Amino acid sequence: MLTEALYEIADRIIHAQDADILKENANLNGDSFSGKMSKFGSEYSKAYARKSVLPAELVDAIDSGHVYVHDLDQYALGTTNCIFIPFDRLLANGFNTGNGSVRRPNSIMTAMALVAIIFQSQQNAQYGGVSGNKIDWDLAPYVRKSFVKHFRKGQRYFNESTHVADAELFIDNADLAAVFPKTYGYARTETENETKQAAESLIHNLNTMSSRAGGQIPFTSLNYGMCTTTEGRMVSFALLNAAIDGLGAGETPIFPQQIFQCKRGVNQEPGDPNYDLFVKAVECSARRMYPNFVNVDAPYNLQYYREDDPNTIIATMGKL
Repeated sequence: MLTEALYEIADRIIHAQDADILKENANLNGDSFSGKMSKFGSEYSKAYARKSVLPAELVDAIDSGHVYVHDLDQYALGTTNCIFIPFDRLLANGFNTGNGSVRRPNSIMTAMALVAIIFQSQQNAQYGGVSGNKIDWDLAPYVRKSFVKHFRKGQRYFNESTHVADAELFIDNADLAAVFPKTYGYARTETENETKQAAESLIHNLNTMSSRAGGQIPFTSLNYGMCTTTEGRMVSFALLNAAIDGLGAGETPIFPQQIFQCKRGVNQEPGDPNYDLFVKAVECSARRMYPNFVNVDAPYNLQYYREDDPNTIIATMGKL
């Protein structure tokens, strides 16, 4: 009986006769080759879970419509659903995708390219969404690496070659602008441009690489808004501007979903260090329907927050 039912489902998938099956997942193109192959496996996995994994009373409740098991086709394998990825550790220490190892990036352009690779690799190790809980903090060190690289290049271009240690090369060092005016201006402009292009590349990559099973793009989210360093702010502004600009023809990027972390004293009132970033986020949300906003000051979020640990900032997976 089960075999015959699966054969019937397979016929309906092949001949595109059942829209309910082909379009059960709005993110999966059930008419494509990879989508149909995915549905073959999905329907068998559901049948296996019902027959060999779920208790009989739950199967009866599903059949009667009293219970709906989300992602039932993933149930039998027992892997994780949504997850926050520790981009800071992966980028700092390097990682292995299973096919090859990757070392630490030395620029923001490379770092954002690796964020896409990490998202795409992790997406195939689980189901559900993948997210960065504090991408502004995670990527800020690589903005600085780009600044150092451009500063050294500028010293050669403008013959401002007085020695200065790498430890002194950061955007907020006012002495650099005074002692090396041409080099500093060049390095800052080039770093801003590189960060902007890196964010555009990341968003285009995540919306065009069908690296999830069934020819889907990864279900990605990015949280940001609390990092007040110049480098972290540069990352957040670049992501917002890339979302506002849209994809190649100006269309709204589906992913990554973006979430702006709101907190009094950081970005909620004029005079707060990131208030301008909040205003930009509101503009982006009005035009692109995101970022969504999460309230760090809500009592159930604030109780876990520590100012010295960005990992304690509330983060979400897509829409609340």
